[in-house]
Amino acid sequence: MGYYENKIDRVEGRKILSISDSRPVFLFLGTIRPYKGVIELIKTFKELNFDAAQFSNCW
Repeated sequence: MGYYENKIDRVEGRKILSISDSRPVFLFLGTIRPYKGVIELIKTFKELNFDAAQFSNCW
């Protein structure tokens, strides 16, 4: 916390990423490596059948 300067607030960040304020956010942060289970994370996310869920990337 506090290592990187935070130049935008939550509302502006969601606006930039086109994420409605009512939607929860799931985040994977870091380098994608096989041992981190990213494939399993994506499969599990898809299995949620959560109507409010949406995939977004920020690169």
